[in-house]
Amino acid sequence: MQQPTKARADGYTVAEFMAAFRPDGQGHIVVESDGEVTDIAFDEVLCDLCNRQISQPEEDPFRKVVFVLDDFALCEQCKERVEEETPLPGPQEE
Repeated sequence: MQQPTKARADGYTVAEFMAAFRPDGQGHIVVESDGEVTDIAFDEVLCDLCNRQISQPEEDPFRKVVFVLDDFALCEQCKERVEEETPLPGPQEE
């Protein structure tokens, strides 16, 4: 039997992430309260696990700093933790 493969996240610069996932330049949270639906727009890129703001380092504009795994945007620290702790089922030998 083969070992399970590890979860892998795709890396993006902030600009690449914005172009790929936020074509209007903003993130959106839809909130429903008392029958009203509100779309809250925001400009920041936040880690979906720890809520840390993800910024592009000025000294390294091509560094991959936003990591996407299963539609979640992750900072580098959370990406490493998820990749380490989350084995995915691999092909099974019979």
